[in-house]
Amino acid sequence: KKWFTNTNKYGIIGVIMLEKLLSKRNQILQFEEDVFPDKELVKSLIQKTHELVSSKQNLMPYEVIVLGPDKIEEKKELFELSQNTQSAESNFTNSYHNRQLLAPYVLIFTQRLAFPPNLYVQKLIKKGREYKECNPLEYKKCRNIPAIEVGMFMLILTGLCLENNIDVSYTACLPWNQERFTFINEDLYISMSLGYKRYKRARNGEHKPHVDEIITWL
Repeated sequence: KKWFTNTNKYGIIGVIMLEKLLSKRNQILQFEEDVFPDKELVKSLIQKTHELVSSKQNLMPYEVIVLGPDKIEEKKELFELSQNTQSAESNFTNSYHNRQLLAPYVLIFTQRLAFPPNLYVQKLIKKGREYKECNPLEYKKCRNIPAIEVGMFMLILTGLCLENNIDVSYTACLPWNQERFTFINEDLYISMSLGYKRYKRARNGEHKPHVDEIITWL
């Protein structure tokens, strides 16, 4: 009885801590440039995320490219490419947005050919099961599951960063096609910025839909 009581207590504490942690996150518009997290700390948080994150058959069909404080030109390229990702007919420009792409650390999530696959998947392939993410001719068509897994990676890393008082931002206003970039060899999903906040983004009029619009119980 005591064991169950303690488990319940710690479980509630854990939920409260997680809720409190994630409620701290804001979309940061601009990060401090002169003061930033230690590289070894950031590296350890990314390593821990890799250990914790789930992946279908542990294939992890995505790559995480990390731009550190010294990769200034690459970040400028990202920032410039984010200026206008609208259609050619649109007059809208993001010229004053997305300065978070100049953060001390910017992580870029791209597609990855999951080859060679692990031994378990190799056995399944020999039995005739298809794994497009392991096929050089098919992996670029496989975007849905890797995109979900990238989101899981980002959420875990977000929690670990917030635990260490590191702020994070996400940026989807980037062209997905690798041909637009000089230093990326695969198509892009999204990017994530890490550092210490200077300004957070104002959320005037930007509200989530009501929970009943999103969650449907059958």
